[in-house]
Amino acid sequence: MRYGGPEREANRLGEAFERLDPARTDPAYWVRFRETVLSRSLPELARRRRTAPLSLGEVMSAWARALLPAAAVTAAVGALLISRPPTGDAGMQAGNGPGGAMVGVEELLVSGIEGATIPATLDAAGRSGAGVVMFASDGF
Repeated sequence: MRYGGPEREANRLGEAFERLDPARTDPAYWVRFRETVLSRSLPELARRRRTAPLSLGEVMSAWARALLPAAAVTAAVGALLISRPPTGDAGMQAGNGPGGAMVGVEELLVSGIEGATIPATLDAAGRSGAGVVMFASDGF
């Protein structure tokens, strides 16, 4: 054996590593080290605990906290806008009601577009025409 045997080599390595051990000069080093590591990891562990997979009930309650007040404010603003009296006589013309001119969703979607964008399925008298069922590829 060139190096004096495995036991002697292990002793030499043990002595070399013993010089690197911080607990050699400070016996309480590893206890303090453990406490420091655990105390510094607490915020990260708490964050990971909070971001663990949530149940459906937890997700719904989290959404409700933000969504319900926003919906209440939106409903209140809508109620104020609807209950406000119309300005001028334009809102009281025949068939328009107290809130102003009635506009359908289709009219809003095609306002400012030239030409027929949505084919009519009813004739002038309000009766169903021949093409009551129409596919988008046939009509446009």
